[in-house]
Amino acid sequence: MASVTLTTVWVHLAATQATYVTFDAQKADEAADRPVSISRYAGGRVRSIVHPGTARVVDVAAAKISRTTADQLRDWVGETVMFRDPFGRKIFGVYDTLNVSEKPGYTRPDVTFTLRETTWTEEV
Repeated sequence: MASVTLTTVWVHLAATQATYVTFDAQKADEAADRPVSISRYAGGRVRSIVHPGTARVVDVAAAKISRTTADQLRDWVGETVMFRDPFGRKIFGVYDTLNVSEKPGYTRPDVTFTLRETTWTEEV
């Protein structure tokens, strides 16, 4: 039996969905994030307060992507984007930092960013 391993991810602006970039991801690790605060009370008691809602956080790393793809990802920092990974997950989110690592002698940079899920409706 043959098996296929997919590594391509798609990222595009959520508002327009016209322009998109694709690249092969080395890593697309997902974690669940839920806001929790700690409160201290009299007598030294400590309680956690869990806030409603869980958001997904995806760490993405890609090696040797094209310079135009890196520039496009740089333009979308702080914008709501739709992210699709090889597993079929579709996440609307924002990344506030894009790390671009360029090595001397190489024309294709490595990128990493952390996508934080946001609420987005696709209704027209």
